[in-house]
Amino acid sequence: MPRVQQSSLESFTEALLVALDTPQTLAPDIADSLVTADLRGHSSHGVRRLVSKYAGEITEGKIEPSAVPRIERADGPWALVDGNLSYGQLAGRLAVDTAIDRASEHDIGLASLKRVSHIGRVGEYAERACEEGMAFVGFVSNPGSAWVAPPGSTQRRFSTNPIAIGVPTFGALEFPLVADLSTAQVAHGKIKERAANGEAVPEEWLVADSGESMTDPTVFEESGTGAIAPLGGRTAGYKGFNLSVMTELLTANVADGTVSGMSDVIWGNHATFFVVDLEAFTTPDQIADRADAIAEYVRSTDFSADRTPGAAAEGDETLLPGEAEYATTCRCRDEGIPFSSVDAASLADLARREGVREEFIQITFY
Repeated sequence: MPRVQQSSLESFTEALLVALDTPQTLAPDIADSLVTADLRGHSSHGVRRLVSKYAGEITEGKIEPSAVPRIERADGPWALVDGNLSYGQLAGRLAVDTAIDRASEHDIGLASLKRVSHIGRVGEYAERACEEGMAFVGFVSNPGSAWVAPPGSTQRRFSTNPIAIGVPTFGALEFPLVADLSTAQVAHGKIKERAANGEAVPEEWLVADSGESMTDPTVFEESGTGAIAPLGGRTAGYKGFNLSVMTELLTANVADGTVSGMSDVIWGNHATFFVVDLEAFTTPDQIADRADAIAEYVRSTDFSADRTPGAAAEGDETLLPGEAEYATTCRCRDEGIPFSSVDAASLADLARREGVREEFIQITFY
């Protein structure tokens, strides 16, 4: 797969955002968020989203490219952020930064978020809190966006409703411990990415209307049939389903929003971010010691015996939460970011239609 340099991709993304009527003052933060997703190895949430989602939502009026999120209400350790139909990355950053500020003053901070489009990779906000030495728990829902079936069903009923948890390591490791996961078997963006690139998906991801596995993501995207399986699949899908339902209820109640099944569902993401100043409860040295101990414990796992087959069992070691993203980031900074030819061509076509100067396109992709 071709690779592109981070700086070139950032310049191109900013230029394309500006061409999509995004103010020059806002474009760098949005571009940084999107490119960082690519840098971390999560291209499903990266720059390709400008073609696969955001440009269309700008046309539909679901994203107002010049809008800025705002703090609607605040009291003590909590705040409510109105996304104001801005780019979700701007709203997500305001929400986590507000929660960090509240935690700095009150030891615990909470920020809820409403009225905003896709907020991007939730792990970004966990990393942002960890950079300030704080722990993070985030819940995100998208009521009314139906892709995931409850266990035993093939009907699309819920969104993928992700959860993220982050814990800083205060130098014990080269990266924070961050878990960022969908409550479905997979994020919808990864299915869209596979469909765009003509790649099949694993049998455990999708279920057809017949109840059989579906491996063609293009059929899923274009036909409206089939559903994403809940996290845990056929064996333990009730766990992912329960997490999804509770995530939607929690975020809606804290953001004073809506849930699937209501007649007046509010479009877009709801989110609840909890941030904890760990130094109010323990010391940096103790935090580092715990991170080091759990890392050594995980890395000493015995892999000499035969393993259960499956994608999750590949390799001869268990990576810590956030370790794969750290390793990918290091490699991408040295060698460039892998970028599919299909996505590059789609982005180039959009950029040309929007009047982006050819030099940005050529330097980035060719």
